[in-house]
Amino acid sequence: TRATRRSWSLYPQPGRTRTATMAHTFMHRVNSLFTFAGTVLAGMCVLATLTDQIHTSDPQVSVKVAMVERFMRIDRNDEAYLAFDIDADLTSVFSWNTKQLFVSLAVEYETKINAMNQVSVWDRVVERREDAVLVLPYVRNKYKLVDQGSNLQGLAVNLTLEWNVMPITGSVSVGRRTITGFRLPQEYLAADPTTMGIPHTRGGGRRGGMKHMS
Repeated sequence: TRATRRSWSLYPQPGRTRTATMAHTFMHRVNSLFTFAGTVLAGMCVLATLTDQIHTSDPQVSVKVAMVERFMRIDRNDEAYLAFDIDADLTSVFSWNTKQLFVSLAVEYETKINAMNQVSVWDRVVERREDAVLVLPYVRNKYKLVDQGSNLQGLAVNLTLEWNVMPITGSVSVGRRTITGFRLPQEYLAADPTTMGIPHTRGGGRRGGMKHMS
């Protein structure tokens, strides 16, 4: 009897075999499904990145200084409050893989202390192609121009509009346009009360000595 029981225990019971087989088959199918889905997703990401490499764009950019509202020396540092005239069409930068653009404006100049100074004065996030046309005849700086010292009087500066292209998948790419030929005033300027209430997107006349050098 003991021998018979042991011999029967050596053979798996039919019910247990069927359950184990079904569980194994189900997990195998789930694993295969996720593997296939991951492979397809990775392939689509690679294709999306490759299409960005062959995407061409032709952005149109124009940036001017609309006004120098304030220009003064505070705590041994020069500070300038500027308003800009920005006219840019960045719609061609968008592709079907573009999530958003981070657009920024920087003032660049050289001094005896630093060979290259780059101060960000304005930025904006553009999430749709329809919003990539920027027509801002009078937009104030979001961040004031502050120099490390007092070197800005009569100094030549460049304006650089830069856009970081953030894709849905892939690496971030950067484009920029630099406009040269601007010079800050020779003398400090106090705030003009007549311009303090001007909205950030309204046109305005020029003030101060900000000149465009030909």
